[in-house]
Amino acid sequence: MAFMVHENEKPILEQFRGVMGDLVEDERTLVRFLRARNLDIKKAENMLRKSVEWRGEKEIDAIKKWDIPSPVAKDFKVYYCGLDSDKRPVYLMPIGRWDGRKILGQGFKEEGVRFMYKTLELIMDQCRELGVTQFRVIVDYAELSFWKVAHWDSIDNVIRVVKDFEANYPETLFTAHFINAPSVFWQAFKAVKPLLAQNTMDKIHIFDSDKKKWGAHLLELIPKEAIPKDYGGVAQAKELHPI
Repeated sequence: MAFMVHENEKPILEQFRGVMGDLVEDERTLVRFLRARNLDIKKAENMLRKSVEWRGEKEIDAIKKWDIPSPVAKDFKVYYCGLDSDKRPVYLMPIGRWDGRKILGQGFKEEGVRFMYKTLELIMDQCRELGVTQFRVIVDYAELSFWKVAHWDSIDNVIRVVKDFEANYPETLFTAHFINAPSVFWQAFKAVKPLLAQNTMDKIHIFDSDKKKWGAHLLELIPKEAIPKDYGGVAQAKELHPI
């Protein structure tokens, strides 16, 4: 659905624009942060000012020019699948196949986090080009093992990325579909769940390996043209970070 400012938001947005005009002019960003704080201008200002500071510290505005190290790019695959019925982009992250323990063990801990920042920035660029502010993501946990999960550096990276996502990319996730979640998934999810706002939790749908259930669920919410072939659709998924 194309971005729009609701009538009840317009006067509050104008006030917020006056407050934040020294740092942020983008209307969509202002609205997202307002919505994330239930239109409370003071809370939204505090959140957005911290986010602007974070972006400067992490050099986020320049991250799209950063070259992802080859081992990270080869292992951490992310795919663009197409658009849902309201022109929101749909992505696939086969996280279960990622071997973060191996990659981080090779000395790429910080690079693993920066990879996710770059991914989010590319997703935000696509959303802006499409005139929307939110995206959908299919997260496949097939091949996730206890060996991959039982690794502090990997858990620490996940926690950092989740915290940063919640703090700096509010109101960008429309739905997340976690599929093929094995029992070990829940052990890792316990560390992440407390960091997620209830609004984010409400957007997450979790399924085990029963393809009939999650396949029907995906087709109910996403056009088959935006679901990869291996997942019950007809989309030709494209790598977001081609090597």
